[in-house]
Amino acid sequence: MWPNGLGELTEVNLTIGMQQLFKVGKRLSKRYVSRMPPFLSKNYNNKEIYIRSTDVNRTITSAMAVLAGMFPNGIAGKDYPKENSEINWPRGWIPIPVHTVELKHDHEGYPFYYCKQAQLLVEKAFQSNDFREITAMHQELLTYLSNVTGYQNLQLKERFNSILDTLIIEVSIKLIMSELVTF
Repeated sequence: MWPNGLGELTEVNLTIGMQQLFKVGKRLSKRYVSRMPPFLSKNYNNKEIYIRSTDVNRTITSAMAVLAGMFPNGIAGKDYPKENSEINWPRGWIPIPVHTVELKHDHEGYPFYYCKQAQLLVEKAFQSNDFREITAMHQELLTYLSNVTGYQNLQLKERFNSILDTLIIEVSIKLIMSELVTF
């Protein structure tokens, strides 16, 4: 089901996601490049924009798709190689650097990763009366999800988001869903 591994983009959602993110890039271009006066140059300029991604394949690929939509007007021989018999370069595509930081040092992309205080605050929230009330209100759903997913004694604070993410992905790639799944 996930040939590239869990959490990675697959051929189906990769092309859907690339199309969606390319359109995001087009909208960003309209807002920041095409307006008068333009905020950014028509062609990519590394002195005007710096692109940062988390150090995860899918987010780096996503950033590249946005940039392809945002800066589609590359000039052959200047921004990318001219066409010749040896190379079949994608017309108009400019390789734009996407910068990353190692996970343990990425305080913007993963603010909770190595922050003991943040982890304590999250744990405190999970122990709060409000969280206990919400969990109690949805115990029937949690029990049902435990049964259909195979996760034993499913809790809101663990694996719940991965179930929701999986359902969203499966709906987006048009897998057949149970009548119980509605969005």
